[in-house]
Amino acid sequence: MSKKELTIKDLINSANAFCEKETKYKNKELFGVTDGKAVGTYIEHKFKEFLNQNFDLIMETLLVELICLHPELIQI
Repeated sequence: MSKKELTIKDLINSANAFCEKETKYKNKELFGVTDGKAVGTYIEHKFKEFLNQNFDLIMETLLVELICLHPELIQI
């Protein structure tokens, strides 16, 4: 089965679904971890794997498109 190309709409919908799923899951690997960067990296890898299950990932292109089309989403 071929994966579909990831669009910004898919990314946003997938991020919402991932966050909903993660709020219900106890990440036992993170219990006791106080390093915020380690937590962020762990969740980032988990999210990329979540996306990779259904989409062809072309993240660089997608991020450029996201920044160009939706600059209000970028917080400086």
